[in-house]
Amino acid sequence: VATQTRPDVAFDTCELGVSISKAVVSDFLHLNKVVGRVKQNPLQLFFPRLNDFSSCSLECYTDAAFANLPNDGSQGAMLIFLRDSDGKRCPIFWQTRCLRRTPRSTLEAETLALVEGAEASVYLANILTQITGRKSISVRCLVDNRSLYDSVYSTRQVDNKKLRMDVKAVKKHASEWRDK
Repeated sequence: VATQTRPDVAFDTCELGVSISKAVVSDFLHLNKVVGRVKQNPLQLFFPRLNDFSSCSLECYTDAAFANLPNDGSQGAMLIFLRDSDGKRCPIFWQTRCLRRTPRSTLEAETLALVEGAEASVYLANILTQITGRKSISVRCLVDNRSLYDSVYSTRQVDNKKLRMDVKAVKKHASEWRDK
């Protein structure tokens, strides 16, 4: 439900999914509350009528939370919109899940979420170009973390060597994601 029609319960499903192997009574009570909320509160997603598809682009918003899950796991999220030339946006993909690698800082969690979001956006752009016959579809990735932005657009390297490789990949592909 969370991945198809209910983005409002995506965090709850991720949190419950992580704790399922060692679930306790409070987890089941939380699950019952989420199910009750889904049943009682119908959600309406708004899909605006977009202009000519030939001018559409993709916008990806990513965010992460460091050590917010059980066992100090970190969570990343992405929201991808199809955007027309007038700025109207239509949500086409959303996801929140435990990050694949365990980050050691908020900056690392935000970077991992950005890399996953950018990869998903480029993948969707490739699918859309094949379906529509367009030569390319531009991809724009946005983050809310100033430290990540500064790391990508500065000449100074980050201290963490694993993170350095991810930031380097983002730097290398930043113009490709923006201009593709």
